[in-house]
Amino acid sequence: MSVPVHIRLMARADIRSASEYLNRQQSNLGDRFENEVLDSLTRISDMPLAFGEVDPGIRAVGVNRFGYVIYYRTDGTEVEVLAILHEASDDRAWKDRV
Repeated sequence: MSVPVHIRLMARADIRSASEYLNRQQSNLGDRFENEVLDSLTRISDMPLAFGEVDPGIRAVGVNRFGYVIYYRTDGTEVEVLAILHEASDDRAWKDRV
């Protein structure tokens, strides 16, 4: 059973920023990134507890083919997406949002 996924404004800004950057690198690359993010969010919604904790109460899942990571927290009945950042980003970037 899927659970609701709530995406914080900062995480929405992360998606927009990454998509714009990727579209500048290659036509439609940002659009493909957004589709992969949606696929990852669907997996999270379907199995919110399946992905490993990177910090107490914080889980992470990679975005296929793009080197970005979705950081979220869940109680098993809903999901709150905190950040969507490149895997090379400093941990403080998402930890400051907890």
